[in-house]
Amino acid sequence: MKKIKIDGIEGCYYVEDDTLIHTCDDTDDVEVSDLTELKVWQYNELAKQLWVHYPDYNIDKLEGKFI
Repeated sequence: MKKIKIDGIEGCYYVEDDTLIHTCDDTDDVEVSDLTELKVWQYNELAKQLWVHYPDYNIDKLEGKFI
């Protein structure tokens, strides 16, 4: 199991049984139900790391256009 650390986010993420889990030192592991609290760059970094370490986990990269 590879734990993924993202700058600016406390704790780490990992995948277990095709479920994304968030873990912190001071709390129990929690199943992730949404990622709306993340900034776009944090989400995209998480997606990139998940593609590398958990290629079977389905997550899309966000694309945005600034005008």
